Formats: sequence, structure tokens, C-alpha cells
Amino acid sequence: MKTKGGELAEGKVLLLEDNHLVAKIWKNLLEKEDFEVVVATSGEEAVSQARSNRPDVVILDIVVPEGHGFQVFQTLKLFEETKNVPVIFLTSLNRHADRRRALELGAAGYFIKSPLVSRELIKKIRECITGDSAVSQ
Repeated sequence: MKTKGGELAEGKVLLLEDNHLVAKIWKNLLEKEDFEVVVATSGEEAVSQARSNRPDVVILDIVVPEGHGFQVFQTLKLFEETKNVPVIFLTSLNRHADRRRALELGAAGYFIKSPLVSRELIKKIRECITGDSAVSQ
């Protein structure tokens, strides 16, 4: 897959984030790391984008319009074309119950939004795409 500049991208990431400024920040950060990024701003749009764009990884916020992040996760698991796509939660909710639920549902990771988490998130995305848990930066 190609990036805007024509080089090969590391993988395609679908980001569900309803705050446009936050979405732009994370999109820019991921694109600087050579990921192709598709942004959805609602749960319904995320499911539609995932089914049509076939991302390598989906990043979900929990609190979003038109569907809770957990509902979006469960809906993605219903469709043949999205059921095996790794899902990572990236949220401002730092609640143990939400983290536990995400991981019990089968999420590949759960991260709290913070500039400090970006390196760990990128590492987890690469791990999901390559299947290699020893992937370093």
C-alpha cells in the first residue's frame, strides 16, 4: 500500500475519534510513522470505513457519537471482512472496568490518550500488523 508520497506504508490504520483536533493530532503522528490513516468520526462511519477500506488495525475511542466504542468493536467482529482485524482502544477513560472489558472482548490493547503513550501505541500497531511481539520501534 502507498502513502501520499508514493512510498510503501507500514499498514493501514482506521482511527475512530469524534474530536476533530484530537483526530488530526493522532493522524499526523501516525502518518509520520509511515502508516496510512483513515479517520472516522462516528461508530456507524467506523464500521462502514472498516468494511470498505480493510484496515490492518482499528483504533477505537470508547465515547463516540452513533455507537459506543464497545458496540463498534462487537459489530466489527460480526462481519467476515473485519472480524480478524486487531482493535486497539485509545481513550481518555482511565477506568479499570473499561480496560478489563476491552481485553476480555479480545482487544489487542488499551491505551489512555496522552502524548507519552504515542511510542507504545505505535509499537502495538506494528506488532498487530506484523504479528511479531518482539517488534521494536
